[in-house]
Amino acid sequence: MNNDLTTDIFDIERCPLDYYCTKKWDELQVSNSPKVRFCSKCSHEVYLCETVAEFDKKSAEGACVALRIRKKGNGVIEMPLGLPVRKK
Repeated sequence: MNNDLTTDIFDIERCPLDYYCTKKWDELQVSNSPKVRFCSKCSHEVYLCETVAEFDKKSAEGACVALRIRKKGNGVIEMPLGLPVRKK
């Protein structure tokens, strides 16, 4: 299995986020790390997850994440932000 989130592992219809933020990645404050930004709306860091392993790690930590997700059919990539669904 390919663990690259830029493929169709998480399509937009099955996005594993429990809460969706209204902010966009490009609207967040840039930090020293290219994969971390700061949200002034909720005062939390947001982590860009580009692999399933990164997503699972940040999900377990309860962190806010951004995902690159390919929409089915047209190949457009979106980057939803939010809190992952907590694994039980």
